[in-house]
Amino acid sequence: MTFKRNSEARCNTKSDSPAINANKVQEKEKLSHEMKKNIKLKIKYKGKLISEINFKKEEIVKESSEQVKEFEKSKMLKCSISNEPVKENFGLNFYKGEKVEVRSDEEGFEGSWFTATIVDYLKNGKYLVEYLTLKTDDLCEQLKGEANVSDVRPYPPEINQVCQFKLHERVDVWYNDGWWEGRVSSVVHGSNGNLKYNVYFWTTNEELEFEHDNMRPHQEWVRGQWMLSSMD
Repeated sequence: MTFKRNSEARCNTKSDSPAINANKVQEKEKLSHEMKKNIKLKIKYKGKLISEINFKKEEIVKESSEQVKEFEKSKMLKCSISNEPVKENFGLNFYKGEKVEVRSDEEGFEGSWFTATIVDYLKNGKYLVEYLTLKTDDLCEQLKGEANVSDVRPYPPEINQVCQFKLHERVDVWYNDGWWEGRVSSVVHGSNGNLKYNVYFWTTNEELEFEHDNMRPHQEWVRGQWMLSSMD
């Protein structure tokens, strides 16, 4: 059996091949080179752009997950796209410098709240606070101390002062540089027309008299919201 070369078919195969455009090849190679040379990496956290990195092929770039971890560690979880300065968040509820109230559990001070500002969040899980109304023993500087997270709450909003507190109403009274929680036990009308109240403190089993201007309605911080206390 004799085999013949199919030169015609082979020629047709060559003629059917598309012509190679040298310019297009050069453009693709140039584009590929530029992409490898300069790459822009955008890192987003919960839909917000937190990092934008330009790097070259030979540079070592961390993965996106590592960038997010570093961002969370920096405690700047509340970033803004505006020009406002970013506050430093300690990963819980409060910012450095934020005005708060701190509860005292010391004997004789139960039920009292003192105004302070957040100084730092400590490794032991507590806040370092600076009290605005308390000073050191030598009266030279503001008192600082550690506070449990459970003993710190936001500074309560101001509400319209009531004309008169009701009998048995829960109130806060300004006493010994702090706010103390108590209950109105009686209403006293002064000779000059000023209202005064006897307030009972169940934590110390005391009853003291206070003027109306040194009292405020009692509010409770419950599940992230301020709520006026009931008469119960």
